[in-house]
Amino acid sequence: MQAQAQPAPPQAQQAAQQPQSVPQEELNDEQLKEAVRLEKDEVETFRVLFHRAAGPASTLPGKLAVAFFSRSGLPNPALKLIWAACDRGGKGHLTRPEFILAARLIALAQVGYRPTIEQLKLYKSRFPIP
Repeated sequence: MQAQAQPAPPQAQQAAQQPQSVPQEELNDEQLKEAVRLEKDEVETFRVLFHRAAGPASTLPGKLAVAFFSRSGLPNPALKLIWAACDRGGKGHLTRPEFILAARLIALAQVGYRPTIEQLKLYKSRFPIP
């Protein structure tokens, strides 16, 4: 029996080290929620992660995001592309849903996929927690 078809991931190292500047679509709130596909058992995990990154604030400022997301092990060019896709409107901070989107894209890059919204929509397996 054949496993569910997934787009083949590029080599993880190559994808993370050589991100391409691909225009990312900007998602509205409903599209973001649909793309992220947060499972009920993940809600608390992401609440805790957001609190660790942002503290009591309701948004995550860019400086704190850099410090938090750099622990992912991804190179800065990949993280910059992810930030550009998630900081809707270029406001310099992430809301909790945008933070979760960034975490999903980081997780994709960590397992060898290109960290794009298009790839996120194509990914059908359960997401790893970055």
